[in-house]
Amino acid sequence: MKNILKIVFTGMVLFYTALHAANDYSECITDIYFGNGVWNTYKQAKDGKNTVRDKLLEKGIIRKEDIMYDNNPLGKKYAFKIAYNWHGMYRNDPDHDEKFKQFFDLVETYVQMKEAGQVDNHSLFKMLEWFIIDNGYPEEFKEKLKAYVYLATITHLSNVQEMAADYQELSFDKGHRVLLISHSQGNLWANDMVKTFKPWQRNYFRNVGVAVPADHLEAKSRYTTLSCDKVMMIIPGHLDWNEKCYGVEEISGHEFVRSYLRNANSEQRIFRDSEFFIKILGALDSQWKIVKQPNHCDSCDDFTVEVAHRFDASVQMKEKVMPFNTKSF
Repeated sequence: MKNILKIVFTGMVLFYTALHAANDYSECITDIYFGNGVWNTYKQAKDGKNTVRDKLLEKGIIRKEDIMYDNNPLGKKYAFKIAYNWHGMYRNDPDHDEKFKQFFDLVETYVQMKEAGQVDNHSLFKMLEWFIIDNGYPEEFKEKLKAYVYLATITHLSNVQEMAADYQELSFDKGHRVLLISHSQGNLWANDMVKTFKPWQRNYFRNVGVAVPADHLEAKSRYTTLSCDKVMMIIPGHLDWNEKCYGVEEISGHEFVRSYLRNANSEQRIFRDSEFFIKILGALDSQWKIVKQPNHCDSCDDFTVEVAHRFDASVQMKEKVMPFNTKSF
């Protein structure tokens, strides 16, 4: 079935590309997402995505000609995307300074760990108060701490809903597979996302975690955390470090590029795990099945097949599917 559908989807693109420029249905595509950590702007998250792509190319794990840069999946295997979590609740509000935005992202991180049962209220507030004092934040932050925790909880739920909708619309509804490479807080978001997934979606999703603050990963996953990651040292209950540090440029040992990709051990593990999951996802059966085949004929005005989702009737193909090789029917 898988080989037949590859022919079917190739034909669909050849026949309908001119009419449907936004068409990117393909059972052959693996969407590779980068999930950012705290205090990242969208541009920084985009830079992380591009770095992941360039490293996969540099190491020969993927080929440039296999990357889909537009909406045409013909002959392509990979598309690169961002699973962006917001940079603070008031990221675009001029009335709140950068210190507030940074603090709010930290509150949100601990709210996520509290909701996952990793920390309790006492640990959460003790950690946040320490952060306020140690970093010279205004006393008003401490006074408003409970209000910030409540706001972070509301914001977190909104962000989860938005990100889950993006995975659904941009990947699963199109029959794509998903690999998420998540850094720092991005791993907490990964856990949040997987909890919203249906069982069949989990099967088409893999996660490579980097600098993981969580005590577990919900998805089928592998992870890398450095022994010199000072951010991880102050987070209770996180997964144990599994790589020692060599050649780290950044003092915290936590940054994605200057710490984890400058260290030969962690870089090797991250992309070895990525390659492992890319191969597994690429070998999975199609999410689509043919439910109606065309009649044999020499010339047909509408020589199409009908397909349905194998696992979820709510997911429907929005385009006609034209088989490339009509002799196969």
